[in-house]
Amino acid sequence: MKIALTGSHGTGKTTLAYELTAELKKHGINATMCTEVARKCPFPIHRKGNFQSQLWIFVTQIKDELEAEKDYEFVVCDRSVLDTYAYTKYLLTSADTERLWAFARENLKTYDLLFKTPIIDSYIIEDGVRDTDKKFQQDIDAILNKFLNESKIPYIELPKTNQLKFILDKIAILMPQHFKEI
Repeated sequence: MKIALTGSHGTGKTTLAYELTAELKKHGINATMCTEVARKCPFPIHRKGNFQSQLWIFVTQIKDELEAEKDYEFVVCDRSVLDTYAYTKYLLTSADTERLWAFARENLKTYDLLFKTPIIDSYIIEDGVRDTDKKFQQDIDAILNKFLNESKIPYIELPKTNQLKFILDKIAILMPQHFKEI
């Protein structure tokens, strides 16, 4: 099973991905996490990004997901290819976004569950990499919401609280053999 978290930067995806992976392992599930690859990108990211950086992030993420799927029963993805597409749409021309969309559309089909994290009304934690501009965060969130709704991509909007339990409850419905005690 491949689970992806999608949402704008600073919405808690990374923390949630680590918590979810740890919880799955506590249940004896062979699980791993694909970390956010943008942090490793050798090219400019966020509002300084370009087609080269977006392509590198996109390809690296897909490579990491493919490698993880080979060895693990559960793969938790801190971001989805849709996130990269949203940032590309914000930064670049329509021609560039369309170049990535066909590939993104096919890869989106590989997620068994796609969870969207909402913006929580607080400040964005400065970590030396993340862009802290609230308007940029809201713009990316709007692009994701518009795209998810217009494209009819199946996803589940997470509540603002108790997100881990919410996800575990959804997985327990799909795979009750792993979660007898929940």
